[in-house]
Amino acid sequence: MSIIQNLIQARRFLFQPFNAVYLIAWGSILLGYWRGINNHLPVLGTMTDELEWCIVLAPILLSLPRLWKRIKTSDHLFVFACLIFYLLNIQLFPQNADVLVNRLFSFSLLTLPYYYIGVTLDIKRFYNSFYYISVVAVFMCAFYELLYAQSASYTGDVDTSEYNMELAYSILPHVLMVSWRALKSFVILNIAPMLLGLMLLLSFGTRGPVICVIVFIAIYLLFIRPSKYQKTMRIITVACAVYAMSFLEQFMTFMQLMTFQLGMSTRIFDKYFEGELEESSGRDYIRETLLRELSIDNSLFGHGVLGSYPYVNTYPHNIVLEFLFSFGWVFGSILLMCIVILAIGMLKKCRDDETRLVFGLILIVGSVLKLCFSGTYIDDALFFFLIGYCVQNGLRNKKRYEENMLCI
Repeated sequence: MSIIQNLIQARRFLFQPFNAVYLIAWGSILLGYWRGINNHLPVLGTMTDELEWCIVLAPILLSLPRLWKRIKTSDHLFVFACLIFYLLNIQLFPQNADVLVNRLFSFSLLTLPYYYIGVTLDIKRFYNSFYYISVVAVFMCAFYELLYAQSASYTGDVDTSEYNMELAYSILPHVLMVSWRALKSFVILNIAPMLLGLMLLLSFGTRGPVICVIVFIAIYLLFIRPSKYQKTMRIITVACAVYAMSFLEQFMTFMQLMTFQLGMSTRIFDKYFEGELEESSGRDYIRETLLRELSIDNSLFGHGVLGSYPYVNTYPHNIVLEFLFSFGWVFGSILLMCIVILAIGMLKKCRDDETRLVFGLILIVGSVLKLCFSGTYIDDALFFFLIGYCVQNGLRNKKRYEENMLCI
């Protein structure tokens, strides 16, 4: 097939409203960069909000008939049950009402609907598109950060001891996606985005995303990457990791110097050399306060969704503690067990299909593991993406699912 024919096919794929829904969902981080560009354009800059809603809503409305065929009644029941439960918490736990009302719009329209994306996504169809979106996201993020950091460093406005946790976790799924491609095929064009993404995460000054990427790479190389010499691959991977640890000091020194010269955060490297890498940045106090309250609390139903706010004025920064505090020891444990069972079921059903398996792993690492370090599931669209993906690939009949994909 010629390059022109490939371009024509790509154009047809991208401009189908049904496909655009999934591409926008995966590449939502790019909307932020688009807003920044559009705000500086004459005339259009005054309509940024309206244009953004059009970009998001138009494909959804145009593809509703096709989307509706993929969504089952049980999917609607789950989403409505989540929304009703959220609204009931406003009434049942008035001490949490303010923070719940403030998040109601984002939860109901921006976070929860990602369940529909997960439960209807055919990742084999979108694998290449998702990868290229992730490459663009990594390069856009690098360009913006380097441009901003460099301009700020000239004016003395940049503080290299600060960190950008929100952006680090936002770019994390895309770094995982480009890392998957690079580890799957060791080609320079694949390796470059991965290395750039890893450098970005290190320079953002927050440790959680770096740990997530390390865990993903280790699992992929040790247990998933197809190879005739799997045992040899595992031995080499472990040996390389041990060998690399012997040069950790030199690597950290080099990265600290480079990120400092670029005007980016050196927080991770500073903490390493000061011996403070394991410090919790105030999260020990949050954990101890909530655990103490749990130990003296006799409530069967917990403190409600986002119930930690009256006690520590933030979320617990740990999904396990958040579920236990919000829903109580019994129901919180049951819900956590359901999530584990869903994830294991999905991994088992997809074990013979690398594309579905690894994308599921990306969702697990990018949502559940990430929520062990920071964030709340109420704000995490990828968490509901994962729930939907597990339902589709773990609970539903695979043969019937594939037949439906072909018919639609």
